[in-house]
Amino acid sequence: MSLESARERLFDISSLLAPQPGRLELASRLALICALTVLVVEIYQTPDPALTVYIVFFLNRSDRTISLIMNFALLALITLIIGFVLLVAMAVINDPMWRVISMTAISIGILFVASASKLRPIGGTLALIVGYALDLLGTTPLGIGEVATRSLLYAWLFVAIPVGISMIVNLLFAPPPRRLAERAIARGLELSAAMLKAPDENIRSQFIEHLPERTAEIQKLLGLADREKTSTPADIAALKQAANSTTLLMSAIDVLDRNPEARLPLPLADYLTRTFQEMSRILNAGGYPIRIGWDRRKWNALSCRSS
Repeated sequence: MSLESARERLFDISSLLAPQPGRLELASRLALICALTVLVVEIYQTPDPALTVYIVFFLNRSDRTISLIMNFALLALITLIIGFVLLVAMAVINDPMWRVISMTAISIGILFVASASKLRPIGGTLALIVGYALDLLGTTPLGIGEVATRSLLYAWLFVAIPVGISMIVNLLFAPPPRRLAERAIARGLELSAAMLKAPDENIRSQFIEHLPERTAEIQKLLGLADREKTSTPADIAALKQAANSTTLLMSAIDVLDRNPEARLPLPLADYLTRTFQEMSRILNAGGYPIRIGWDRRKWNALSCRSS
């Protein structure tokens, strides 16, 4: 490996580990949910606490709405699957060969359906829970009786416990999608100001990464905020316009940065930088900028100072 390629890999690793907006908040929320899940598992002494905590990482996302949707969806899905497993177990519980065949067939079927749908990230976990439930039923001496029913209940609790805790924590602490959209738009304006002021390789890489990925994500977040009905239609429309304008602005700055001969004059770049920073502060405070126009007095002051 050459020295240049090693430096590029180290730079990629450092950029991945660099602080990102919202990463600390999500990590803290996941840590709280995991701790509460372990507490509930230890209180009620359900088996395999590690598997129960492992489910937490598939149930939560950065915003409140998607997290709650995933919580409800996974709980409903695992309830249907456990009910289906109960019907299968009634037929194969006393035959070890057919029990293994059913475990294999159901696991393959779940993995196949998951790979062809949006359940791909949790397909393996669902198959693991189903296999565990069938295996527990095979070790019960009473067949489909009280002990067997309790085994299926444990398998259901693997999801129900982290789902219930995730719902409570997300309702209390998870940021709404509108707030995340405001932060993302503000981040785009901050990067635009940095590109006009003193861009370096780190700023350029963050700017290029933000432009295509965060634009689609912002529109998705605003769509979720509109469905939540926690913001007025006028606010959502204004934020959508701000997101579209920020995208056009960043695209123009990207073109200017790729063409050094088209760089803006220093007074104009300084004026735009301050304007973007003011707009970013407004968005971070929970509002959105309106009536952004050309301020002749600021421009004249900056022009006189630069000359």
